[in-house]
Amino acid sequence: MKDMVDGTSYEILADYSFTNDTIIFRKQGNLIYSTIRGGEFPEEGFTKWYNLSIIRLLDNTKDLSLSQLTLEELEWVDFEIYNEVSMLQEITVQFANLYGEG
Repeated sequence: MKDMVDGTSYEILADYSFTNDTIIFRKQGNLIYSTIRGGEFPEEGFTKWYNLSIIRLLDNTKDLSLSQLTLEELEWVDFEIYNEVSMLQEITVQFANLYGEG
C-alpha cells in the first residue's frame, strides 16, 4: 500500500483459491474500496469499503505493517475483513462506521 496513490484504481488477478476473477482496490485517505468481479460475482462487481483502522481490530491482521503491504497481501486482508465483518448477522458497535457495502 505504500505506493498506492489516492483515487487511483489497481486491478489484480485474484488468487487461484478465491471464487472471483479480479479485484480492484482504490485508496481514498484512510478508506479502501474493493470491488470483486467475475467468477461467482457479477461482472460489474461487488464493492465494499473499509477504514484502514479496522485492520488493527481483527485478530488475523492486527500485527501487519500497513505501509509495507503488497496488493496481493491486501487481497488476503480484504478477504479476512469480508469474512470476519460482513458475515456478522449484525455489525457490532466495534465495526460501526468502519465497514460498508455498495
